[in-house]
Amino acid sequence: MQYDGYIKIYQTFVHADPDLYGEVFVLVSQGKYPAGGRGRTYTNIVFFMNRTIHQELIGGVDSPDEGCLYKSFGVPGKPCLILSLAFVAKLYPGGIGFCT
Repeated sequence: MQYDGYIKIYQTFVHADPDLYGEVFVLVSQGKYPAGGRGRTYTNIVFFMNRTIHQELIGGVDSPDEGCLYKSFGVPGKPCLILSLAFVAKLYPGGIGFCT
C-alpha cells in the first residue's frame, strides 16, 4: 500500500471516536497502557499502524525498497543542505554561528 493511502486510513481510524482517542491519549501521556476492552484494542491497532508506517512505508537506510520515503527524500539531502547553507551565507555574510 502507498504511504498516502495508508495515512488516510490511519487518520480516519485514529480520529473516528474522539472520546476513545481522548481516553487513550490521557493514559498514554501518563505512561500507562489501557487495561483492556476498547481502549486496549484501539491502542494495539494504532501502535501496529505506527509500526507499519515507520518500519515499512517510510523505511530506512537498510530498507530493501529503493522507493521508500527515507531513500527517496534522503537522496537530495546533501545537495539541498549545501544550497541552504549557501543561501543563508548570502543573507548573512558575517555568519550566524553554524555557517561561519
